[in-house]
Amino acid sequence: MRARLRNLSGLLRWLALCWFWCPGQASAEPSEGRPWHSALRVGAEWANDQLYSSDGDDLGFTQDLGVQVHYVGATDDLSLRARQRLMIERTSDRRTDEVTFELGWLTEHRGGPFVWTFGPTLGLVLSGNYGGSELQNAWHELIDNGYTLESGLPDRYAPHRTGVLVGARGGPSWLPLPWLRVLVGVEATGALGGTGQSLIAVYDALEFESGSPSFRLVLTGGIDYERSWTNDPTLALPGGYATSGIYRSTHLRMAARGREWEAGLRAQTNVGGSEGHLGMIYVLIGGGEGFRHEHALR
Repeated sequence: MRARLRNLSGLLRWLALCWFWCPGQASAEPSEGRPWHSALRVGAEWANDQLYSSDGDDLGFTQDLGVQVHYVGATDDLSLRARQRLMIERTSDRRTDEVTFELGWLTEHRGGPFVWTFGPTLGLVLSGNYGGSELQNAWHELIDNGYTLESGLPDRYAPHRTGVLVGARGGPSWLPLPWLRVLVGVEATGALGGTGQSLIAVYDALEFESGSPSFRLVLTGGIDYERSWTNDPTLALPGGYATSGIYRSTHLRMAARGREWEAGLRAQTNVGGSEGHLGMIYVLIGGGEGFRHEHALR
């Protein structure tokens, strides 16, 4: 299994090489200028520390599982997302599962050479035992790799906590060339209640596309600066969210893209200020060309 995971780094290099060797013609014209009808989009994602590196230690943020449904229009994206995040304390046997349900709306408006993307989010967040240890135990037994409950996999949970998230994100993007997008944004989220991550973040991305409208390769990367707070002590355990100051996180995404689909790999460092890293596999089906930039996929 570790050999398979190491092969992902080779796949990343292959995607980068293909991107540079693809035809240099302009990719599909920007979604902002193409008339099309509203459509449904579904997606799924799996992130794991061993997808970033075969030396992942199953501590800190170890795994994310997420699903999403969008109703995408020419200038609007209504979304419902659900994510389970598993976190294990780095210095002891405590752990928690963070489960988030988020309802969001993004809208786009053109102003001069820029497209402004912004919108609010409303979420419900839960922490405690939501099957994370059993899920991790079953996965380790399946691949015959990693700790199991019988060999010391942490399973000591704190009582359940519930909270509400209220936030917004947005910022401008600019297409100086048909194959290049420059993007910056700000995100702010407040957690109310017993759990949840309050966040202020400034993020950016350079996004490159190459290929034909029916098949393109995408490369994006950027640096985020974030500041977190939480009322839930289990989310701030060693290996969890850092709450003592501003931290920096970098991200790189490589994907193959068609008019109605996208599949890719994403790497993120210092997730939540935890000094841990995650690699992600994701897929999107449907919804047309719109809202496939960092404002929407962050």
